[in-house]
Amino acid sequence: MKIGRDLSFADLRRQPAVLLGGFSSPWSVELTHNLRFRLQHGAETGQRNGIFDTKQSARFWAHFPIEYSSSEILEDYALVSRVLDSGSGQSVLMASGLSPYGTQAAAEFLSDETQLAPFAKVLGPGWESRNFQAVLHCTVRGYTPGRPKVIAWHSW
Repeated sequence: MKIGRDLSFADLRRQPAVLLGGFSSPWSVELTHNLRFRLQHGAETGQRNGIFDTKQSARFWAHFPIEYSSSEILEDYALVSRVLDSGSGQSVLMASGLSPYGTQAAAEFLSDETQLAPFAKVLGPGWESRNFQAVLHCTVRGYTPGRPKVIAWHSW
């Protein structure tokens, strides 16, 4: 287990990896750069940090940076990506939220059979051997993300 910048490309070449975190994980940003849905730093575009759809440029998901208060209802987005050959020769599974809440929702989505099974059904037969991405949306109440919903997806 490695955190943030402690993870090197050599580490990714050694074995399959699970990456948790969006903009806190440089490799999550780097490894989604050439995919349909990618994490995009606001500094690149003058916008907020978000998830950009490279096929439909009008689609961009971001949350507004506001004070996190247990009494507020917030929205967050996350990007889940499984790439069987990430350029390292190994597979990578990424759960990347725009905030820690989105990352938590994405990790729960991937690790909870009751959430992942309906999505796998949408992907169709043979999904186990294909790459996929899903953009997730969740609400946040009392510092806890709700169950995410898949709002866009792509497989190849």
